Amino acid sequence: MHVNLYMCIVYVRYVCVCVFLFRLAVVFYLLWYIESLADLQHYKFQTLKYSLSPEQRTSHPDGDIRRGFFTSGLFALSRHPNYFAEQSMWVVVYLFSSSHMNISSFSRQLLASFPVYQGVLQYGVNWTALGCLLLILLFQGSATFGESVTAKKYPAYRLYQQHTSQFIPWLPMDKRLFDLEDRKKK
Repeated sequence: MHVNLYMCIVYVRYVCVCVFLFRLAVVFYLLWYIESLADLQHYKFQTLKYSLSPEQRTSHPDGDIRRGFFTSGLFALSRHPNYFAEQSMWVVVYLFSSSHMNISSFSRQLLASFPVYQGVLQYGVNWTALGCLLLILLFQGSATFGESVTAKKYPAYRLYQQHTSQFIPWLPMDKRLFDLEDRKKK
């Protein structure tokens, strides 16, 4: 009787962990798709932009081409949707690596024999969080630097910065603001 109860508890924990890991996998692939789509959208924009002469760019019907930077598609929701997706993917990788923290006492004893897991068992933090954190900081720094360069090159970029989230996708800005800004300059 006790063995059956123990097997049920182990099975339920196993199923819960498997469902959790399956959900993480779905989120990971969704984020991968978002990153790929954002990269593709940006690539197509840059390819078109640089296939035109400066004169063609200034008279192009697409406002993004005239302004010099991309504000459509996923980039209407976030200035760096590809960075958001990749940073989130690293958080999911961390969650994969720390999914074993809800484990049985036998597994805890087994893990205790490995020095690398001492912090996990003692503090409840998986050491792989460090890699995730450092990559997020790298993206934060490179995005901030890249935006400072872009803002100097394209004056209208400041308006885009004011009305569009840097990373987390949010409501798109009203592109008529660019038209208002253009009218003010004339």
